[in-house]
Amino acid sequence: MAQPLKDNDAFGGETVPVRFHTKTFEKKMPTVTYHVPAKVTLDALSDFVNLHLKLPQEQSFNFLLDDEFITTNVLAQFMLRKKISKEATLDLEYTPAFQIEAGLNMPHDDWVPTICRLPIPHTPGSDPSLHPYLTGSYDRCVRIWKGTECLHVSGGHTNAIKQAAILTASEGEVGQGKRKRDAVQCSFVTGSSDGTIRLWKYYNGSMSEQYCFTHPDALDTIALHPTNSLVASGGWDKLVRVWALDKVIEDGCKGGREYLQSTLLGHSRAILATAWSQKSAERLFSTGLDGAVRVWDVQQGAPLMKLSGNNSAAYCMATAPGDVILSGHTDNKVRLWDTRTPKTNQIFNGHKGWIFDVTWNHLAGGTAGNEFCTASEDGSVGVWDIRSTGPLGMMQHHTDGVLSVCWLGNGIILSGSKDNTVRSCSVNHKTVLEADSTVAV
Repeated sequence: MAQPLKDNDAFGGETVPVRFHTKTFEKKMPTVTYHVPAKVTLDALSDFVNLHLKLPQEQSFNFLLDDEFITTNVLAQFMLRKKISKEATLDLEYTPAFQIEAGLNMPHDDWVPTICRLPIPHTPGSDPSLHPYLTGSYDRCVRIWKGTECLHVSGGHTNAIKQAAILTASEGEVGQGKRKRDAVQCSFVTGSSDGTIRLWKYYNGSMSEQYCFTHPDALDTIALHPTNSLVASGGWDKLVRVWALDKVIEDGCKGGREYLQSTLLGHSRAILATAWSQKSAERLFSTGLDGAVRVWDVQQGAPLMKLSGNNSAAYCMATAPGDVILSGHTDNKVRLWDTRTPKTNQIFNGHKGWIFDVTWNHLAGGTAGNEFCTASEDGSVGVWDIRSTGPLGMMQHHTDGVLSVCWLGNGIILSGSKDNTVRSCSVNHKTVLEADSTVAV
């Protein structure tokens, strides 16, 4: 049943002209104009599309207008909010509704603030939940995983591991004859509250430390350059440092020269997140407790820009092609920034606790490239699309605050928590037609 408007009854019992199209569903609505009640609910609109498509079973749909998700319960409420004339013909896009389901549970001995997918090509037909990944924990240990199987645990840091980043990874057969087996190999860096950045190599079931950079204070963030040539770090001394990782490797990890390339001064409080530009090789972003997102030219060692929308502290950030930035804050909001302007471009609301991590869905193509996920102190994992200011879905499968999130691939998200677990959930836009391949489309 259509719900009455609370704030404005301007539409009365009128109808509005609507056309339907889709970019993501197999069956198409007829290219005609329908007249639907202005006060129609989105559930009723979904039923209307189901009826005209004659689907084998009910399919829930979401709707977009001008590439923006309609998030009100009633169509007329969205029209009033956007100041759309009731005489205008609405060209609505319908898309399968978002689904999110709980998955696996991987116990740890302490909080899990970092998870990294190993960049190994996915084998068609293989189980995506078994893709290898790495976790770092407050118990000072790094773990290599494949699904729920922990392949290796290794220590070395003297305090909590706050962040990790993967340089190289592969998976293949090692050994000879009866000893031949599948094995994961990787090299990576970790940053810790002990003030060190460590370079590691995992090979043939064994972990070895290759090199150690010493930071003068506790670290909260590291960021690996897209070319693996540099690693940036930030922490409680309010300075961003950039280290020449390529020179360390060039020297055989034996040291012998200065590897600190730049020291960047500008933040007034601790730095909690750093990220490299995907557009410019010399550009670096940082943020932290002062709430500002700063843009740096690493080659010149100079600030380029300060992005500031409010004074709420930021715990995390993520970049996308074109230097579109997401930052998560202690006012429970995620902010979207476009580096062509110093002001916030968009604000996302939905969490009830601080945002500890945010990451783009870089593994997806098409419209799924608009998606990102978040980790919050409220114990939930949020999944979002930049075309909507509210979440597409929330998964509350942890018993304490969530510190880290990672897209594993094929719609699987991993999350690390203060409840000492890593848990997986699967997100998809699966359709009833995929469940029934006999239906003609």
